[in-house]
Amino acid sequence: MKFCKHCGGEISASAKFCKHCGQDLTGESNQKDTEDKDKVEEFVEKVNHQSDEPTDTNETPVTENGLSDDKDSANKPVVQSKKSEQGGLVSSKKSSGQPSKLSKKSKILMAVAGALIVLLFIAYQVGASMTSKEKILEKFEEAMVKKDSKTVADLLATSKNIEINNSTVKGFINYYAENPSEMDYLMDHLKSQAKEYETNPKAAEASDDSSLSYAVNLIKDGKTFVYDNFDIQVSPVYFNVYTNYKDTEIKLNGEVIATANKEDFTKEVGPFLPGTYTFTATYKNDYVELTAEAESTNFDPGYTDDVDLFIEGEEVTFGLPYNEGFDSVKLFINGKDSGIDILKKDTVGPILTDGSMTASFEAEFPWGTMKTEEVPIDSYYVEAKFVANDEVKQSLQDTIVQFNKELLAAITTADEKKFTVATEDVTTDIIDDAKYDKENDYYYKGKFIGVDFNSESFTINNYGEGWVAKVDTVTYFEEDSWYGDEKPKLEEVNDDIGYELIYDTKQKKWKVNYLGWGGSMDDAEIIEYREKEAKEVTSAWFK
Repeated sequence: MKFCKHCGGEISASAKFCKHCGQDLTGESNQKDTEDKDKVEEFVEKVNHQSDEPTDTNETPVTENGLSDDKDSANKPVVQSKKSEQGGLVSSKKSSGQPSKLSKKSKILMAVAGALIVLLFIAYQVGASMTSKEKILEKFEEAMVKKDSKTVADLLATSKNIEINNSTVKGFINYYAENPSEMDYLMDHLKSQAKEYETNPKAAEASDDSSLSYAVNLIKDGKTFVYDNFDIQVSPVYFNVYTNYKDTEIKLNGEVIATANKEDFTKEVGPFLPGTYTFTATYKNDYVELTAEAESTNFDPGYTDDVDLFIEGEEVTFGLPYNEGFDSVKLFINGKDSGIDILKKDTVGPILTDGSMTASFEAEFPWGTMKTEEVPIDSYYVEAKFVANDEVKQSLQDTIVQFNKELLAAITTADEKKFTVATEDVTTDIIDDAKYDKENDYYYKGKFIGVDFNSESFTINNYGEGWVAKVDTVTYFEEDSWYGDEKPKLEEVNDDIGYELIYDTKQKKWKVNYLGWGGSMDDAEIIEYREKEAKEVTSAWFK
């Protein structure tokens, strides 16, 4: 087993670097450290040895009879010691020829001084190893592998005003975690720089420049006490963000970094640490929220990467099948009033056209307010189709039933006053036919049974001649017509009749304006009406 001469840590016999302090255990640096330590040990040993040797004095040794043993001092008086307790004279040891020794206190002080020197030397070596380039790079690599954002943030430095914290280094760490080969390349680059500081420090220091083409560099940054400071410096990068709608907020890590002040907005944002970032764009209005997201990576300080945050929204046009009869038409999106009158502004956007949003419309009609059903917005054009609501449907049904009752009364009396829910044209045609029958002794007998209404056929429109409604029906009668003395025989008949009604704005009611073919009723949802007590009528001129 072997121990590090720098920090005392236990290492393997073949180790070239100490795994505790990082010091080089081979080469000139190791030899120099050994020589320095040997010098200290030699100094301490010398100090301890000197404490055991006699000290040189100026006293002359004397013999037992009190005479000096020094020939040159034969004529010098002998120094006598103080009297003993018995009153006799005793010679002083200081005047003897024996060497004196250091005091115990002096020995202790010199030993402490020597130990302190050794401790200071060891402390220096440990401090140097802890602040060494190799140790910094080792900590950095380990923190990157473990995704220790706090340690990475502590180790990184920058020449620009970039906030470096646990959050801002995530993009930096994530990029290298997803690209291990790039991490290997980075560490090779940093270690190469560390080696250059050893072999050619002047050249290395001359290249200390944040404008280097590399985004991450090892640089020397002054001293702390007697130690050289080394930083892992990152050069800032910038991004060029784009979005297509005004008032869109562009965010990074949940923080707004730009707001579009016009359509097709572009802005350079930064500085940021090199890395991979996810940018988001959010557009909001009263009825929709649209977002876009883009990921971008930049490790080139001299390049501004483009970030496309195009909002996927569409401009949708809302129209009417007819343009008459309205003062305004309100647009509702997802059931909420958008505040838009499509007669004044028919194109709206951005909104989605994938069917996830709905549109409905509301307008004032002569008979009251009507609102359409919600329809999905699934194309660039959406039409406002107003259909009769339940109230209007009921009014139209009542008008058709009333018309058929009045019809029997009119054709059996030839009296136009019998009609209250028929237009002048319809009234004229029917009364003219009734008068012809009367003049030609043609008789009619019958009763109105009821009507089946096609519930899906109620439509309304306005093409400039007023509000028109159409309803398809099957109308039922029991009737017969004859001449002279023939005897009538009532039979049930049904006619497919399509009624066209027009709204009389003066009388504020619907009137039948035309009778035509009603179309097929197959598979139609039927609204059935039947007279409870059908009234039978006969031509008034029948005798």
